[in-house]
Amino acid sequence: MASPLCAPLVIRRRTSCSCAISHPPCNIAVEPVPEEVSRLATMLGQKHVAVTTTVSVFDAYGPPSSGQRSSTGATYTNATRKEPFDRLMRIIPILAEAGVTLVTGTDWVDRLVNIDDEHLMPGAKTLHEMDLLRRAGLSTQAVIDSATRNAADALGVPKNVGTIAEGKLADLVIIDGDLLDDFSALHRTIAVFIEHA
Repeated sequence: MASPLCAPLVIRRRTSCSCAISHPPCNIAVEPVPEEVSRLATMLGQKHVAVTTTVSVFDAYGPPSSGQRSSTGATYTNATRKEPFDRLMRIIPILAEAGVTLVTGTDWVDRLVNIDDEHLMPGAKTLHEMDLLRRAGLSTQAVIDSATRNAADALGVPKNVGTIAEGKLADLVIIDGDLLDDFSALHRTIAVFIEHA
């Protein structure tokens, strides 16, 4: 019998690289058992499957006083959003601890959602995902790697992007502070350099 964690996995193999990308198991009806998640993590590692985190798509948005909404604007409910969000927040660190390559991802569709929440502003979605990964217990370095190096590797473009090195394309964000000491510095942008080589 297949593990309840493995059944909902959607794995997409990219033709441009040797790895595949999957979503974490979030639509399971049972509470994940750490040992099951560890077994899944081992399988993902052996098959070189990176996991795109997508925790933020299950988060609540908007002020609680006016009724929170999902990222699509629908009413936020426990069964459809809160429970999967909580499960993902528990699964992601277990996957990281087991050595699974995590890639920061949001699965957001750029559409107008009429919710008063700064996390839904253009450009803020990835930062919110990174905040959630840190809140889930990933180290600051693991969060940075998931948004840079791991993402480039998973997309098959590490020769061009993902790290700062001579000859690589570079979009650089200069922040006010040391991110390794103060994760909130992620939100204090001083300058952005786009498409420099």
